[in-house]
Amino acid sequence: MSPEQEKLLTEVELAKLWGVTTSFLQKMRHEGRGPRFIRIGRQVRYRMSDVTRYVEENSVGIAPPQMPNPAFLHREADKGGVPNGASSTTT
Repeated sequence: MSPEQEKLLTEVELAKLWGVTTSFLQKMRHEGRGPRFIRIGRQVRYRMSDVTRYVEENSVGIAPPQMPNPAFLHREADKGGVPNGASSTTT
């Protein structure tokens, strides 16, 4: 969908979608938080793509796998433990 045809949500529609009050959205705007918005005169509108992007960027969940912290590996070795992926053979 082109930006010209994209659905614009009203403040009431977004509040209903998120299950919050319009005053909460107003407070977020005042504090510089929340999704980007458009002012049309005194009216406020939200692009659905901006709302989706905001939700994705602020989602909290399981983080993608990361390399272990080297400090953790050293602590495990000091305890006599073997970190995952390390060889347990000694010479």
